[in-house]
Amino acid sequence: MTGFAERFREQGLEQGLEQGLEQGLKRGLEKGLERGLREARVATARKLIEKTRMDNVSIAEVTELPEAEIQALRSEISG
Repeated sequence: MTGFAERFREQGLEQGLEQGLEQGLKRGLEKGLERGLREARVATARKLIEKTRMDNVSIAEVTELPEAEIQALRSEISG
């Protein structure tokens, strides 16, 4: 390869690496935020189950978790 071609190839590799890192960081951040939000919703549901007399449908509406998951949490807490 000529010097110009080699430098052009190296620049392409560097640019590809930078783009890959940016995309990876963005995806990781999105997944982390989703996981944190889910953990917060589950924690809120647990508190509502333990400290209130709210029914599963209402807790599901408030936390945006599936009703079946609320029932599973309720069984886990009371079990």
